[in-house]
Amino acid sequence: MKALMSRLSDCQYMAFSKKNRYREKISKQYNIAFNQLMQQRGDGEKVEKPEHIARILRSFRLKVLHLYCNNVRRDIYVDSLKV
Repeated sequence: MKALMSRLSDCQYMAFSKKNRYREKISKQYNIAFNQLMQQRGDGEKVEKPEHIARILRSFRLKVLHLYCNNVRRDIYVDSLKV
């Protein structure tokens, strides 16, 4: 059984490294957007209510998640064409 598992591991594709490559970039983008939003709130601009801030952050998080998934999927697709 152990020999079979070692032979199969050569053929197995690990997407973990692809995910980790983008995770740091995405986290950084989210933190920058969050800090800008909090700074605007501190400057007394129109974004005052916590519900508005939560809605903006949820929308941005969804956009960033979509970008993350597309990037990982694109890399995996390109790698699959190479194999």
